[in-house]
Amino acid sequence: MGKQVVYCGEIGQGSMMKMANNLLLALMIEGVSETLNFGKKGGLSDEAMLEVILNGPLSCSIFQMKCQAITAGRYDPNFPLKHATKDLKFVIDTAYEIGAPVPVGLTLLDLYSTGVNKHWGDLGVCAIMKVLEMCSS
Repeated sequence: MGKQVVYCGEIGQGSMMKMANNLLLALMIEGVSETLNFGKKGGLSDEAMLEVILNGPLSCSIFQMKCQAITAGRYDPNFPLKHATKDLKFVIDTAYEIGAPVPVGLTLLDLYSTGVNKHWGDLGVCAIMKVLEMCSS
C-alpha cells in the first residue's frame, strides 16, 4: 500500500483513483515485459537490457522492483495475475460507463485473461511475460 494519503474528492473518487492507478500498473508491467521479450528475441542479453532500463531516463520504482524478477522468471504472487485481470475488467466496465476510451486497456485485458486461462492466475502479475513468451514461440 502507499505511504501517502491523497484526497481524491467525493465518495467513489478514491475507487476511481485506484482503478486508474491499477490500469497504469498493468500497462507498465506489460510494457516492460514486452520490451524485454522483444529485446531477447532480437538477441539482446538480459544484462544489457536491465542496465539500460534500470539506469536510463525511463527508470522508475516499479521497473526497479520488477525487471529482474521478470528476466529471472520469478513470478512471486505479491499481486496475482488473476487480481490484475479482475481490476482490468472493472476498468473496462467503468470506461464504457463514463465514455473514456481505453483501447490499450482492452488489449491488456485480453493478454491478462489469456494468462489466467492458462492457469497462471495465482502467479504474480509479472507472469504476463509467460503469455508474451508463449505468443512468440
